Amino acid sequence: MNTLPPRVFIGTEEIAGYYSGLAQGFREIGVPVTKFLSQEHSFKYEKSSVAEQVLRKIGRKYREASKTDQKKHILVSRIPRLERWITKQIIRRHDLFIFGFMTSLDGMMVGGPRLTDLKRIKRAGKKIICVFHGSEVRPRWLNGKFIDYSTDDLLARAKKQIQWLRVIEEYADAIVSHPPMAPFQTRSSAHYLAIGVPLPAAKLIDTKTASKTDRIRILHAPSNPETKGSALIQGCIDELVAAGHKIDFKLLTGVPHTQVCHELAQSDLVIDQVFSDTPMAHFAAEAASYGCPSIICGNDLTRLRDVTDPDIWPPSILGRPEELKSKIEWAITHPDERIKIGKSAQEFVKKNWTAAKVAQNLLRLAENDIPESWMFDPNSQLFLGGYGMTIEQRDRLVSRMISDAGSDFLDVVREKPGFDLPIPQTAP
Repeated sequence: MNTLPPRVFIGTEEIAGYYSGLAQGFREIGVPVTKFLSQEHSFKYEKSSVAEQVLRKIGRKYREASKTDQKKHILVSRIPRLERWITKQIIRRHDLFIFGFMTSLDGMMVGGPRLTDLKRIKRAGKKIICVFHGSEVRPRWLNGKFIDYSTDDLLARAKKQIQWLRVIEEYADAIVSHPPMAPFQTRSSAHYLAIGVPLPAAKLIDTKTASKTDRIRILHAPSNPETKGSALIQGCIDELVAAGHKIDFKLLTGVPHTQVCHELAQSDLVIDQVFSDTPMAHFAAEAASYGCPSIICGNDLTRLRDVTDPDIWPPSILGRPEELKSKIEWAITHPDERIKIGKSAQEFVKKNWTAAKVAQNLLRLAENDIPESWMFDPNSQLFLGGYGMTIEQRDRLVSRMISDAGSDFLDVVREKPGFDLPIPQTAP
């Protein structure tokens, strides 16, 4: 007897087009899927459904209302009740829930407490997969985006991250994560690189050939110029142009996703970021789908590669942050090798990271039917090189946290057995 495919719910926050692509993947393999994103992403990865637009408008009406209207207005005061009814129907009508960025159905319209519904979903006999993407789970003292935040803010956020993580680790059937962003995690997780980035089939075009001009077209499109190292990238490009290299460099930020794709199709090389903790994040994966190689630098990438199954490791031009300029120059002066890497990267994503393939991988994960090599233990693999920051910036931030918070900070760090800090020699 044939079994019906599970009814999948995806939500409730978009991250670099991941969930729009994933929804397309489930549709391609014939699995019923509902996607709800509580906010439309500024890059407009996919047109919102009518239901998404209506529910967002209702939720916005409630959030923008006065406290008095939220309690007493004849219509506004009933919106939380409406959200609870909608949540109940969603749980009843779906079998598998895939949540990203530490979100769930809780507060998807009106805001409020987070993750309290996971227990209800499990009691209803449904399955849950939680996918982590970076900033929501990575300790903030390992994230360059938060260098200037106060110690109190960093510490409060760390405690909240751990609280939410323990709820997810208790109720989720499976977790998708990445070793360098998992210092707070305790449960074995599926490797983000093994599950993959869901790239829509329409983006997988024929591999490009060398440019017909003697100028190389280089693209950098950061979501956050500070943490991606955009100033350093621009500086290296300026130096290489001054040295006589013929470069057409384009920096895009804050533009619609369609414009980024248009530029990718015309580019010979992408420079993704300088302080990455992954060998191929979403933008680099999109570049690979166009046959365009990416330069990605990071503090811990070489060590990560040494302990990762080579079958799930995507091709990129990797280096340490201080090697950025030499990596760009190598890519300029070795066009045949650069094109070969782009072709290998495209073959990798075509085989492993199509939207349909990632959807299938998540269905297998829900059934605990994936190779052991796809899993990693966050208790035995500890990466503290940081993201979006130099080692020196990380050390200064850790020193400040120890100086300002002392044992309160160290108690948070050591909440997970075996987790210690890269405490610099200059720390008090």
